[in-house]
Formats: sequence, C-alpha cells, structure tokens
Amino acid sequence: KVEYLKRAVATVKAAQEIDPYHIQAISDYGKYCFELGQLYQSSGEETSVPLFQQALLAFNKLVDIGIVDGNTYLNIAMIHDKLGNYAAAEQAFQEALRLDEGDSHTNFVYGLFKLKHKQYETAYKYLQKTVDLNKDSYEVSVARARIAELREKGWI
Repeated sequence: KVEYLKRAVATVKAAQEIDPYHIQAISDYGKYCFELGQLYQSSGEETSVPLFQQALLAFNKLVDIGIVDGNTYLNIAMIHDKLGNYAAAEQAFQEALRLDEGDSHTNFVYGLFKLKHKQYETAYKYLQKTVDLNKDSYEVSVARARIAELREKGWI
C-alpha cells in the first residue's frame, strides 16, 4: 500500500505542475499525502509530519481558490489534529460543522476528537448525533460503543 500511495502522490503532484489550479488534483494530493502520512505514523516513522504538512497546504489551497465546504474543513481539522495543532483543529471542525451540521461523518469524527481530549459532554452530544443521523452503520456502531463507555465510566 505504501508504494501505491507514493505513486499516487507523485502522479497528482505532476498533474498539479501541469495545472496548479486543478481542483481534483489538489484534493487528491491532499488525500494521498494524508493517507501516506497515516501509514507512516502507524509504523512510527518520522516522515509522517512533512506529509501531513503537504496535505494541509493542499486543502488550504482549495479554500484559497474558493472550495469552501464541510469536507475540506473536516480534512483540515483532521490534519491539524495529527500535527498537534488542537486549537486550529477545533476551529476547522467548527467551520465544517457550520457548513454542514447534518453531516454524519463530521459529527462522528468531531465526537471522537472531543473524546480524545476528555471533553465528555461534547463528545457525547456529537456521537449521539451520529447515531441519530444513522448514515453509516460502522460509524453508528462505534459511536454507540463510545457512548456506552462514557456511561460505564460515569463520564456522562
């Protein structure tokens, strides 16, 4: 998978050199850099940070050229979280939720973010919203499990 992602990153980077404002190429570059960074991070490699930074640049470029949607801000939030920029992640999550408060995936990821940072009431609110929206069975099942854990531990 690493080799596949390395080739994908190189391919979309080359596409951006041909057309620096090609929205799909910019988006794909950010996505593949993020995925490759996650693979490296899971194996403990230091090379994940530059990849996350490249992904962040790509998604910020989308915002700069006018692609202002919840998914772009969700990607920015997740990257800031990976880089340890929690205030910037919170700000991007808020923008993603403002743009599309009914997006189940955004609510799910934000709920997990809040859980990770021990903000249990807020985590519960967004995980419960994921369950209520009921768009993705895997996310709903994980959200229910986290809600049960919050209750079992007396955090809510």
